[in-house]
Amino acid sequence: MTDNKEYSYTMLAKLLIVFLIVHLLAVITLILCFSSDHEVASAIVVPVSSVWCVGGPRLEQRRCYFRNLCYSFPHDEFVFVRGADSLVQGLPPTGGPLEAPTTERGVSPPAPPPGGNGDFSVSGGVKSDLRGGASVKSALGGGAKRSLRYRGEAVADLSGGVEAHGNTDFHFSYVEIPEAAIRGKNFTSSILPEKMLVFRRFKPDNLMHVLHDDLLPLWATLAELEYAGARDYRVFFADDHDEGDYWELYRVFRSRTHLNSHHPLVKRSLRAEVDKDADLVCFATATVGAVAHTKWYQYGYDRFQGPAADATITGSKIRAFAHFIRKGLEIPKYDIDMPRYGSRVRQKQPYAVLFNRRSDRLILNEVELSFAISREFNLSTVTVSLETHSLSGIIHLLENATMLIGMHGAQLALSMFLPRHSILLELFPYGLPAAHYTPYRTLAHLEGLDLIYRAWENPDPAKSHPHPEYPVHHGGFVLDATRKIPEQQQAEIVSNVPVKPHRCCKDPAFLFRMYQDTVVDLPGFIRTAWEAFTQRQERLKNRKTESSNATAATFSPAEVKNLNCSYRPGKGVFHVDWEEPWNRAFLGGATNGGEFRMRYLVRVQPAGATEYTEFESAETHLDVPAAEDGGGGLASGSGVHFWVAAVAAGDVVGPWTRRPVHCHR
Repeated sequence: MTDNKEYSYTMLAKLLIVFLIVHLLAVITLILCFSSDHEVASAIVVPVSSVWCVGGPRLEQRRCYFRNLCYSFPHDEFVFVRGADSLVQGLPPTGGPLEAPTTERGVSPPAPPPGGNGDFSVSGGVKSDLRGGASVKSALGGGAKRSLRYRGEAVADLSGGVEAHGNTDFHFSYVEIPEAAIRGKNFTSSILPEKMLVFRRFKPDNLMHVLHDDLLPLWATLAELEYAGARDYRVFFADDHDEGDYWELYRVFRSRTHLNSHHPLVKRSLRAEVDKDADLVCFATATVGAVAHTKWYQYGYDRFQGPAADATITGSKIRAFAHFIRKGLEIPKYDIDMPRYGSRVRQKQPYAVLFNRRSDRLILNEVELSFAISREFNLSTVTVSLETHSLSGIIHLLENATMLIGMHGAQLALSMFLPRHSILLELFPYGLPAAHYTPYRTLAHLEGLDLIYRAWENPDPAKSHPHPEYPVHHGGFVLDATRKIPEQQQAEIVSNVPVKPHRCCKDPAFLFRMYQDTVVDLPGFIRTAWEAFTQRQERLKNRKTESSNATAATFSPAEVKNLNCSYRPGKGVFHVDWEEPWNRAFLGGATNGGEFRMRYLVRVQPAGATEYTEFESAETHLDVPAAEDGGGGLASGSGVHFWVAAVAAGDVVGPWTRRPVHCHR
């Protein structure tokens, strides 16, 4: 019995040893296989780049789609890894450079004068990270060089059509390296599988620029890409700025890939997302080139500022954009009973919003102004400031405001969140003509935004408080701790009233007047505000008619059907009849208080003739006289062709019938 037990234990021990040896060999084999596979993968998975560019000859008209667009952290440049499988399409041929962005006059702008004009200034001292003439350092192993396939190095524009103002900050270009540089382990790379939209912000510390120059183009571009079937793009901001004060607005543009909210990236956060030892980060799919048709204003780099020439953006699109921002910020529809933003921003009565500034451009009689508004217009007045209120809270409050009042400045761009038929009243310091600085008037007057705009200018120098003790860039005369602007130049600045037209961006006379504090003349302000309120009351009274007319005018009638004609010898006429457009029921509305009636255009052409006659009918039929024995009427020897088109409210003409109907006598 003991011998059997010992034999059994011996066999179990042997089996256990064999089992362990077999599994150990299997583990060693797997490790060797994995190591071999990893080496093979490292040798094969090289981010070979390709590019397809489409669009017009100007940089801001182009969009480029990349496979494996890489970014070099050490050299701060984009990199194209050229290999045998690289595809390049849509780049200019040799000797055919792309046109750099131009101004609306069609000429390249000069370099800007030093400085900026307050809310519309260019960031001074910011060095471009994507400068056109930069080259990759010798670390690229000598094989790296600029592509010589085109003379103009830039292939697209990184912004949403920002004026170039004489530099290449927003030009997009890349450096080429051979795939052998990665196969030879000269570089290490990390690949991000997400689709990436590459963009450069203009001035992310200024709310007007954030909304007008960054977010609107981003919204329109991502909408285009989504409609084309490309969803879940993430945004990479290829500029030297960190997140900034308005990052919550940029965060609205987050992708939903893998059930996570992937927020936009700046260079620092991109570095944190990839292998810290990687020299290159490669975007598996990348797009460069935002739409440039969303701007409504130009800042005056080659001429004085004013509305953008040939602007196509509408108020309806601005409202759609504002809705997108509200939804992205998770701002609920205005409800006076919701406690989300605190009692100080919830109003049960009609109210006005007064923008308060804490550091400059102060309204020195702000309390008296608030009381005057309440007394004259029976409105509560809510004073808000970007320094003391959250951006989401201000937008939520503006959704139901009757009037917005504020000194000329970037925060008035938030007027796009006001409801229809509300009032924007912009205040201007002494010496600044409202007619010369119109970004917010231009916005308010966009068709479909339906805001009522008025400007009040301070006419009294005694109610103006300038600050010569401020630094020059802030509207004063101080150059540094020991120097000031010469007295003669100070006198010229003070006497420059009104401020003469100037280019962007740091005209000293403009800055001196821009940063004044102001005592608002209450009687003059009230007169201006009453003009706006009178217009508002008229609009509200006619709102139903205006709304129905606008709705009817928005849609085009369909093609008329069953077009028929016959000759009626007893009357000597061609009788034409047809059916009204099938979508007539959806084109309803009233004009001048009555029921809207469709009109029809009838085009008549004798067979073989080159000219035609056009008639109009309020019914779905028409009798056209025919020529009788050489008398008057329509000559109809070989017959007559008829076409019909419907006309909806607003004189919107639908399509002509595809095929004419032919009649004989």
